[in-house]
Amino acid sequence: MFLCGCEEQQREPIPLAAAVPGRAGYVYSPYTEEELDVRGVRSGLAVLDVSDELARKFIVPWVEPEAGSEIPYAIPVPGRPGYVYSPYTNAPVNVRDVPAGTVITDPNSTNRNQSFRIAPSL
Repeated sequence: MFLCGCEEQQREPIPLAAAVPGRAGYVYSPYTEEELDVRGVRSGLAVLDVSDELARKFIVPWVEPEAGSEIPYAIPVPGRPGYVYSPYTNAPVNVRDVPAGTVITDPNSTNRNQSFRIAPSL
């Protein structure tokens, strides 16, 4: 019998950064609360936080598009197949059995006019 004295490491979930209101393409670091430029980075991606001395990762949130743009895509929840983050409330939404590309109304929003498109899984 082989015994290991090492402790099993548990992975913590990667946090979702918060968008900076009024500054498209900028988010608040979930670790340092500094504003970070994520322009050109696709929402839903995990990126390294350069403002954090431990260089931990965070997920780039969906950012409010400019007026006149298309219906936004929801962000897939990493590690939870069939779930996406609502682009309006950042709450997880169960979309199992809903094909990618389908437009649905946000069930967590009080505004019934807020719809989003289901993105392909990461």
